[in-house]
Amino acid sequence: MNADFEAIPFAQILMDGIQEMVFIVKMNNMASITYEFISKTAMENTGLNENALGKTLREVHSEEKAAHLKTLYAKALESGEAVCFKDDYYTAGGERRWCSTRMTAIVNEAKKYTYIVSVVKDITKEKMEEAEKNKAWKQLEEGTSRYRSLFEKNGDAIFTIDMAGQIRTGNLAVEKISGYKMSDLIGKNLADYLVVDNRTQVHDYLEQASSDAPEDFRIHLVHVSGKQIGCLMKMIAIEIDGKTTGYYAILKDMTELDKLASKYAGSEERFRIIAENAQDVIVLLNELGECLYVSPSCQTVYGVLPDEAIRMRPLSFIHPNDLVKLEEAFEQSMLSGKSCKLRLRILHQTKGWIWSELHGTPVFDDQNQFIHKVLILRDVTQQRQRERELEYYAYHDSLTGLPNRRMLSERLTAEIEAGTVFALMVLDMDDFKKINDEWGHETGDAVILEFSKRLTNAIGKSDIAARLGGDEFVILLFDANTEEKVRLAADKIHEALERPWFVQGINLKVAASMGAALAPFEGVDSSSLFKNADRALYEVKKAGKNYLKINGSKVKTPG
Repeated sequence: MNADFEAIPFAQILMDGIQEMVFIVKMNNMASITYEFISKTAMENTGLNENALGKTLREVHSEEKAAHLKTLYAKALESGEAVCFKDDYYTAGGERRWCSTRMTAIVNEAKKYTYIVSVVKDITKEKMEEAEKNKAWKQLEEGTSRYRSLFEKNGDAIFTIDMAGQIRTGNLAVEKISGYKMSDLIGKNLADYLVVDNRTQVHDYLEQASSDAPEDFRIHLVHVSGKQIGCLMKMIAIEIDGKTTGYYAILKDMTELDKLASKYAGSEERFRIIAENAQDVIVLLNELGECLYVSPSCQTVYGVLPDEAIRMRPLSFIHPNDLVKLEEAFEQSMLSGKSCKLRLRILHQTKGWIWSELHGTPVFDDQNQFIHKVLILRDVTQQRQRERELEYYAYHDSLTGLPNRRMLSERLTAEIEAGTVFALMVLDMDDFKKINDEWGHETGDAVILEFSKRLTNAIGKSDIAARLGGDEFVILLFDANTEEKVRLAADKIHEALERPWFVQGINLKVAASMGAALAPFEGVDSSSLFKNADRALYEVKKAGKNYLKINGSKVKTPG
């Protein structure tokens, strides 16, 4: 490449064949920077075309954009070396993208910088993946804080580990069972603290953790003193937005139980000693389903004395609607000779029906004839409630209680497949960042909450308002099959927002820009519908905010 850049036509042939965007500007002086070359990829992504060649930055871009680029080019000239930085931009379609840019100044024969070459690589995918990963761990940390009391005070050691098996957090019981400080364990691989024979099995444990009913495994944890501790380990996958982002590793210290089992195994008396000291309820049934033995914990867990439970009619403590499921599980268990596990409702003396987890193991004699069934019952009412809460938060925004992106996406796909006529409206609060910056995030959260309430009250009963995150909201308008109806809906929302705002003792003015798209149309899917609405919103923001745009038309909201 020479000083006068005579090879630009040849460079264009080369540059048009690579994926990166390439820009070449001529440095007449800092007040006159003109485009000399724009690669084909750059034109496709930015909306610039050959008309930009020979023109200055101010002739091509907005005042703000031109000033930003001028600053970057000045930095490249001052350094005299390649300057690398990361930035974002909007495509011709209004889509926000992220990029990594390398600027290099070109020197002519007079040793003056006459050109600057910018090579821009699209890093949107990497940026989004990093954001999703951070979001996943943030949601995990938020979820952990909601249940910290249950997590920290649990008698079993609970680790949270990432996809590679590295320890992220742990409860207080972790330090007790291992002898290590939690700060010394974070970032280390859990397998490193198991005996050698168990380390190679951790990968298998992680794979099985994603199944519907992950199994328990016996392992040996190596204490800081070097002592081996026998544990029962359960690996449970942590799923956020349908993706596995890590695992819970739950370790129960089996030392005392192993001692009891070793000491008293082989006789009914030994069985009773173990059963009577167990917190779970142990029931022994004969081949007719009659109770032969019920452990003392039955009174604590279900409010029934063991002797009373033995005299009860077979399986009368099981909810009638769960009997068929239980009988099928028993039959399959006897045919396979394997244990069964299921959740069902069991009658509590005072609380009524409570959810329990049942483990049933068939026992056969020397002639392989079924003689007993051993049941282990555990009250899982709180666990079930916790699972319901987790399921709720998987589909709802934790701050406003509105449907979140996941629920909206599923509902949107269902309505499109059903051919429903509706409108999708995307809302973005105007200048919300100023509220956060001036009054703090607590006030910002209060504004978001009040905004969601006004939004919900302003739309129809059949319509759905959802929060995507931050100050971004979406509405599905089911009684809005024309642009006029969308405008009327926008008017109601605008009127709701126009009412005085008095949040945490502060008078505020809150407005929102709106973009909308009508469905269905040929080839519509959730992605294209969102893209149309987002493009409309982007144009509203660009035009001055506090507007509504519906596809190709633009109507300013009242006021």
